[in-house]
Order: sequence, then C-alpha cells, then structure tokens
Amino acid sequence: MSCPFVLIHIGDHFPEYTNTCIQQVLRWNPTSTLYCLMSECHKEKILDKKVKFISLESIPLSSKRAAFSKRCPVEGFWKVTTERFFVLEDFMNQYTIEECFHLENDNLIYFSMEDMLPLLRKTSKGISAPYLGSGHIGFGVCYFKGVSFLEEMTTFFMCRPVNGNDMTNGYAFFAENRHITSCLPTCSELCDIDYEEIDFITEGSEHFRHFWDALAYGQFIGGNNPRCHMYIPHYVNTDCAFLTSQFKYSWFVNSDGLRIPQVERHGNSWLLYNIHVHSKDLDDFLS
Repeated sequence: MSCPFVLIHIGDHFPEYTNTCIQQVLRWNPTSTLYCLMSECHKEKILDKKVKFISLESIPLSSKRAAFSKRCPVEGFWKVTTERFFVLEDFMNQYTIEECFHLENDNLIYFSMEDMLPLLRKTSKGISAPYLGSGHIGFGVCYFKGVSFLEEMTTFFMCRPVNGNDMTNGYAFFAENRHITSCLPTCSELCDIDYEEIDFITEGSEHFRHFWDALAYGQFIGGNNPRCHMYIPHYVNTDCAFLTSQFKYSWFVNSDGLRIPQVERHGNSWLLYNIHVHSKDLDDFLS
C-alpha cells in the first residue's frame, strides 16, 4: 500500500483537535504513513511521534503557489483552505508522492486504508470527494489518484474569482471536468433527496456500500461550529441536497470493538466512512 494520509494546517494557531484526528486515523490504520504539514512552531504539539511532520517552511515555494498568494493577497480562512491544495501539490512533487488521501483535521475516519484503497483506485477518475449540495464539494476528505489531477485543479483555481472558496470553486472544477472527477456517495436513492442533485449525491453508490460525509452529517450529529456561529445542536444544513434529520442515528460496533456512526431510514442502515465534526468536539466521536 502506497497511499499516505496527509493533514495540512496553515496558520500560527494550533488546533488541539488535530491530535484527536491523528489518533483516530492511526487507530484504524496503525501501519499507514501519515504526514502532517504545519509551521515548524507546531512540531512539538503533535503528540504521536509516528506522524511524519513536515514543516511548511521546508516545502519549496513553486511559482504557481507564489502567483496564487500574490493574486489572492487578503488573508483569511477561505484563502488558506484553497492555498492548502497548492501546498499539497508542492509537497507531493517534492517527495515524489503520486497518490494520497487528504483530510481536514476536524474529520474522523472509520475505515482501514488497506481495505478502502482498492475501491478508491477502481472508482476514482482522478480526484474523489463528497458532494454536499447547492454547488458545494466537501473537501474534508478527498482522494487524489495522481498528482497530475491535483495540478489540473490548482491551475483551474488560478482562474477563478479571488472571492470564491474551495467548496464552490471545487464544485465548478468537478462540474467542468467530469472526466477526471468522481463524487463519493453521501446518500442513497432509498432516501429523500433533492431530485435535481441526486446524480452527484449518489454517484458511486453501486461500488460503496456506505456513505461519506461532506459536512452535513457531522453538523447534525455534533452541532455546528460555536466559534463561528450561534451553536445549534442537531444543526440541519440547508445547502445539503437531503435533510439529515430524516435519519435515525446510532453507533455500530464492529468485530474489533470499534464504534462506527450509523444512519437508518425505512428499515435500511448505512455506516459513515467519516464524519466532519464541525463543532470541533472530536473526542466525543472517537471509535
């Protein structure tokens, strides 16, 4: 297996829940390689020393990334969420990494990459990520089959409006480049889904038995982010192409004693491969 996990954080503030994200990845994947790309000042804050820490300062600045920074000079959340893909591209080229699974540090995964990788390689046209709805791709989890596909996406981002964000620009890229983009299924045709968006929502469901979370499941299970909004438990994201409130939620315990979130509807049940814990209280949802 040669597909590492990659976490990227740009900024001087260290999000403590990163260590919980790492703990969960290694709980399910004890032999996998996990890279953590952050500023050098955060190195000692990573608790698990099996993680391969790469300082952002050590990654050569490509002309493309420099041009993006110059073109998008206003600092802030939406800039760095897009900039991370330019960082990832430079990192993969520097270390000759051809494929990777990138996840945001407020996501928890519930799968073994050893089991998942053959399916990702079989189904992905180049880049795979879950679709939320209303023209938003959720990059909380995403698979890159090759660095060349990532290079195409960052080149596309260079031509997008500077006031856009990774979710809407990502959707524009997916919609215009269907030959190299694949959506990870977030719901089933057996559930209530906005008919106009059903194709993106259920894409790949003939291969994946369960669901991926673009954002909305995690918001409903754990509430929204109280750091940015008034906290609402069981928050229903209206941008999502289906109502997360239609499901019954529970924990499934596998043969290894690990908890996996489960959703049920009309006598059918599905596990979640990940949850995007928007509230940042990741400890509550560890396996």
